[in-house]
Formats: sequence, C-alpha cells, structure tokens
Amino acid sequence: MWSRDIYCLEPLQDEYCWELFANHAFSGQCVDSELESIGRTIVSKCGGLPLAIKTLGSLLGTKPTPQYWGEILKSDIWSLSEDESKIIPSLRLSYHYLPSNLKRCFTFCSIFPKDYLIEKDVLIQLWMAEGLLHSAQTSKNFEEVGNKIFNDLQSRSFFEPSKKNGNYFMMHDLLNDLAKSVMGEFCVQLEVGRVQEISAKARYFSFRRRATENLETFKNFKCHQLRSFILLDGYVFFDENDRLSRLSHLNYIRELSLAGCTNFQELVDDIGNLKHLHYLDLSETSIEKLPNSMCLLINLQTLRLRDCHCLVEFPSNFHKLINLRHLDLDGCDSIKKMPKHMGKLNHLRTMNHFVVAKKGGACLKELGALNHLMGSLTISHMEYINNPMDLRDANLKENLDKLCLNYKWYDYNGEAGPHREDILEGLEPNNNLKEIIVEYYGGTKLPTWLGGSHFLPNLVSLSLARCANCVNLPSLGQLPTLEKLEITKLHGLKVIGEEFHGNDSSNAPFRRLSYLIFYDMEEWEEWSICREDESFPCLQELHIYNCPKLRKSLPPHLPRLKKLSIIGCRNMEATLPMSSCTERIWLRSC
Repeated sequence: MWSRDIYCLEPLQDEYCWELFANHAFSGQCVDSELESIGRTIVSKCGGLPLAIKTLGSLLGTKPTPQYWGEILKSDIWSLSEDESKIIPSLRLSYHYLPSNLKRCFTFCSIFPKDYLIEKDVLIQLWMAEGLLHSAQTSKNFEEVGNKIFNDLQSRSFFEPSKKNGNYFMMHDLLNDLAKSVMGEFCVQLEVGRVQEISAKARYFSFRRRATENLETFKNFKCHQLRSFILLDGYVFFDENDRLSRLSHLNYIRELSLAGCTNFQELVDDIGNLKHLHYLDLSETSIEKLPNSMCLLINLQTLRLRDCHCLVEFPSNFHKLINLRHLDLDGCDSIKKMPKHMGKLNHLRTMNHFVVAKKGGACLKELGALNHLMGSLTISHMEYINNPMDLRDANLKENLDKLCLNYKWYDYNGEAGPHREDILEGLEPNNNLKEIIVEYYGGTKLPTWLGGSHFLPNLVSLSLARCANCVNLPSLGQLPTLEKLEITKLHGLKVIGEEFHGNDSSNAPFRRLSYLIFYDMEEWEEWSICREDESFPCLQELHIYNCPKLRKSLPPHLPRLKKLSIIGCRNMEATLPMSSCTERIWLRSC
C-alpha cells in the first residue's frame, strides 16, 4: 500500500490547546484568572502536542494553586532540550511531580513493549508481587490500593483504555519511552531480530514471541539478581532439552510468567527454592500437574493457570500456600478435583473455578471459610453434590457478582441426565449477584429463587443453557434489573406461558430487559404473551433461532425494538411486532 499524498499533522492551534488543557485541569469548574494566566504560559511550552497538554493538565488539576502551578512553570526541566533527554520536557515534568508511589508503579510498566495491551487486573497483581502497593490506611487491602493507583495514573492520561476490551489498557509510545528512560539498564526487553547486551544491573526481563531465537543471550547472562521474567503474547515453543531449568536458580525472582509456552509440560522440583516468588503464570501451557515442592512457595500471592487444558490435579499440600490471594483456573476443564483443606487459604480473594469431585477432594462447603472471595465463580460437576446443605454451607459470598452453575452428566443421547432438584433449590444466592449462568441442568423445573425480585434484586444477565428436561420457566419477568436473557437448548419446553412474565400487576414484566435470545428450542410451540402493551418496554434486540415448531406468538408491541432476527422458524405464523425504532429485521427460513 502507498499514498501519493502525504499529510503532515500540524500541532494543535493555541485555542484548541487551551480548551484541551482546561478540560483536564479544571474539569468543567470556573477558571480562576490567575491560574489561567499561568496555565496559558505552560500550554505554550507544550508545542501543541495533545498528549503533553493532557498529562500536564491532569497533573495541575490535582492541585489548583498559583504557587504549585508557578513552581512547575519555573522548573529547570523545561530547559532540557529534547535532544539531551530524548523525552519531551512536558512529559518528564508530568512524571517528576507524580507522588512517589505512582512513580514506582508507572516505571514498572517499562517491562511492557509499545502497543501492548495491558490487562488491568494482571498489572495490579504484578505491582503487588513487586511490593509496590502499600497504604498508610491499614483498612485498605493491596487490591484496593492498586486499583486507586491505576485510576490515578489513568486520570493523568498515563493509561488509555482499549477500544476492544474494557479491562485492557495501553500506554502511549512517548510515555513508554519515558518509563524506559527512567528505568534505564534495570529493565530489558528482548526484541525480535536484535542481538542485545544485557547489563549486569538488569532486574526486569521480558520478551515476546518470535524473540526466542535471542534467548541464547539470556542463557549466557549471570542473572541471579533478576526479579521479573515475563513472557508476553504467548505461543512460544522452547527446546525440549532446555525446560528453562536455569530459572530455578533465580533466588530473588518475584514475578515469573511462562504463559503461552505450549510445549511446557512440567515444572522442575527446584521451583520450591524460589522463596521470594509472589507471582507465577503458567497459563496456556501443557502442564499436567504441579509438583509437591511448589507448596514451599509460602509467599506466592498469584497463581494463574488459565486455559491449562491438560492440568488434572493439584499437589496434596496445596493448602500450605497460605498467602495465595488469586487463583485463576478459567478454562481448566480437565481438573478432576480440588485439593483438600481449601478452606485454609483464608487470604484467597479470587478463585474463578471450583470442581466438585465424585470422590475425594475438597468438599464444596469449604468455600464457606473463604471470607474474602469476590468476583466470578464457576462450580463444575454440580451433579456430584449429594447433600443440599453443602451448597448452603458454601455460603456464596456477598462480594461475588457472577455465578456459573455447571452440570456435566449426560445420558447416552448426549442430553442432561436427571438431577436432584432440591440441591439447586437449596442454594441461597447473594443479593449482589449481577450475572448467573446455569448449564446442563437435568431437572424438570428450575429453582423458584430465579423468579423472585426479593432474591436477585441486582441481577443484570441470565443464561439458561442446555437444561434439556425443563418443562417450564420461572417468573423471570419480575427480576427488576434484568437487562440480558439467553435461553438455549431447553428441548423439553413446549409452551412459554404467563408464569414467564409473572403476576405482579404493579410492575411491567421485563421492565429493564434490552436483549432477549431464544436459540435451538426444538419442541417450543407457543409463546403466550400476557399484558401485551406493558411487557418488554425497553427491549431493543430480539433473536429467535432454530425453533422449528414455534407457531405463535411474538410480543405485538415493542416500542424500542431496534433489531429483530428470526431464523429457522419455518412454522411461524405470528405477525411482526410494532416499533418505530427498528433498524434491522432479518428473517430466514420462516
């Protein structure tokens, strides 16, 4: 690709510069005349560069006093030429006046290359492992401190959110250069196609895929003082004879990531010698089990095993990792059982997967001892729960906001087998749950607590998938905050009746629902709509796929409907709903 015309971006004009600066420095408040005079002089020194204006404006907005602004205006850093420092003076000023805790956390980010998507939770866990998160307020935990530091840096434009994923962020190239200039020889990024000399002062080491040909440089480096060894972007194949055994001699290592080493199958027993290890990421490796020696890592705070599809079991002494705070098991679908005495890991804050064992392993009620558990939790193999009290004793915490209940018991046709309905009915969901997923449940009826506003007052999203034996639905229309509903492969369901909407005459059914999908409902024949003019007042998207027996009906009045998709419903007789907002109607095989 090429272009005949080259357009050179000009610096921002003066008035646009001031407008951008004022938005960040004053946040919509009245502009003080004395501050405006100083601010305009500072803006003139930024050379029309938007990034410099934003970061300085955010910095000055934290302390809007003439004395502070005057101090920055008169700083000697302005006199440093860009050629001397290789960093724009205004950006160096933004860093220079940061609080010391923000400085340390920002410069640690020099370990990431340019254009790298940084996952917020991972970065906070790395900061925690490095010992950068301390607070004078003893009531605050590490994660709260890290979240505040991240938000402070983001408010100063040191991080920009990714447009693709809300939990990922990026650093501008110039800010990345600033972090690297501060760290100097202490941080090394191994780059593709570049032979690098690694300084003996190096403490932080990272490399990306396709840079593995340069690992010979690392092997010849005497790196006993290394604190971080981070693999970025994954999918790296290491020599079978290497196994990175040298890593076991890194006596001061705090953060170790081998994520994406797809042929990495086992940790060496010497891993237990890494007494200072706080963060270990083995995600997307082929590891099958963790060695018993790993239980000697008493300082380990974060263990990430995401998408380790070969992982089967944990060491028996896993409960000795007494400082473990984050255990990521998302995608570990081969685990047969959880280690016993999980309840002793009383610092655990996130554990997104718990497997109920058919025999042996940790009992589900041990979750009741994990008082700080928060975030999301998937409970797999629910069919192995024999005592309704186990689920109740698990005491699923108020801080959990997402719960996935997964059954994996099939009959010879691949359908869900029969399950004890009293087990699921006995669950007492916490009021703060925002998302619930129920998969492969084999009972004939769903629990009554799914349809009561007093049980789930904050539920936003609900998915019922492959519950093949269910013959009716609870009163989901009475969930006051429900916005998204997915119903998939409920092959036993023939009629959706009035009970689906609920009988509370004081409130419109599904009053907040904006997205509704029915998918692959083979036996569904009829949808009985009650209170036709009141139901679904906020529904914007309605999708009905592969429901071959459905004849009638559709909601006749959907005032805010924008997208309607009906595919594979060849017996449909209903008329299309009325809406003045519809942007797209997609009908096929109807």
